[in-house]
Parts: sequence; C-alpha cells; structure tokens
Amino acid sequence: MDVRLAALSALVVVLVIIAGALGVMYSSLASKYASLKSSYNSVSSSYSSLKGQYESLNSSYASLEGEYETLSSAYSTLYSEYKNQQVDVVLAAAMSHWNDIAYASVPITVNPGVSVSVLPVSVGNYLVLSRACYTLRATISGGTPPYNITWYVDGTPQAYNTTVFRTCFFNTRANLISVSVSDRYGRSASAGLYVRASLNLADIIIAGVIILIVFLVFKAVTSWYPRYLPY
Repeated sequence: MDVRLAALSALVVVLVIIAGALGVMYSSLASKYASLKSSYNSVSSSYSSLKGQYESLNSSYASLEGEYETLSSAYSTLYSEYKNQQVDVVLAAAMSHWNDIAYASVPITVNPGVSVSVLPVSVGNYLVLSRACYTLRATISGGTPPYNITWYVDGTPQAYNTTVFRTCFFNTRANLISVSVSDRYGRSASAGLYVRASLNLADIIIAGVIILIVFLVFKAVTSWYPRYLPY
C-alpha cells in the first residue's frame, strides 16, 4: 500500500511539473503570437498604405502619359506652323506620393529656313575685247549646317561647296549666275543675278591698235619684195 501511495505521489509531482512547464510554454507562445499578430497588423497596414500610394502613382503616371502625348502633339503642331519661332514647352510631372506638381520650362529652338544672297566682290574688264571676270560671294543665313552649295552659269553647274565663285565672259549678252543652297534637312534657297561683259572704249582702242599694227606689218612685208620679177 505504501509503495502504491509513493508511486501515485511521484506521478502527481511529475504531472504538476509538466503542467507548470506547459503553462510557461503557453505563456511564451501566447506572447509570441500576440507579437506576430501585432507585426502582421502593422505589415497589413503598411501594405494598405503602399497599395494606396501605388494606385496614386499609377494614376499620376497615366495622367503624365496623357499630358506627354498632348505635349508631343502640340510640339509637332508648333514645329510645323512656327518654324521661325522659339517656343517654351511646359512639362508637368508628379512627384512621388506627395502629389505635388513640378513645372520645368524647356526652351526649344527651331532654326528658321535657309536663305542666301549673292553680291559681286569684284568686276574686271581686262582690256581684252569684251572680256569681263566676275567674283561673287554667297551669304548664307538660317538653316542647319552643313550646307550643300552649287553655282550655276546660265543653268549649268560650275562649282560646288564654296561661298566664293569666279567666272569670265567673252560675250556682251546677259549671263545668269545663280547659287543654290540646301541645309542638313533638305530646306533650300537660291539667288542669282545677271552680268555681262560690256564693250568699253579701251576695247575699241586696243582693237584699232591691233588692226593698225597688222596693217603696218603687212605693208612693210609687201613693200620689201621686188616690184618686178627678172626675165
């Protein structure tokens, strides 16, 4: 009987110890569960906040994409209609989740169309029967370099890619000297003027002197031969 009582007492002690240990473990697990639940609630709240911010940013991005397309269309219209103007395009951008709007002024310079003018640099009659030499210079403005330059005389190409051109004429009719210029994007312009070699007093005097010299030489040569041939 004593042995059974001792065994039962020992079993009770063991059960008490086990119950105490389980109680401690339960308290620890309950504390950890409460901590994990709090962390979960915090993460869930952060997720909800981040989801709201993502949706806000996604909405701002869609809005900016629409504004970009509108500005792109407006730029194309401005470029085609106002090539000689300088336009300021205002771009709107959403700044993160604060939903503030930042504006930036972006200057866009559109080069005007190319233009060219031609002026004589020098004109010379070189005392050779109506021969005149012209040196002309082309002044180019606007457009976008590099330029392609072609000089023409009466429609025939004579020189390329130079702003200074020299040519001579031996006739007294009007001759058309023109220049054609195109820029990097194919925009072109042309200019020209009519020139002629004028018959001047010096030409007439020189022609007279040449004729006189030829006559005198001919006279001298013919007078040197015997007047009568021997029989």
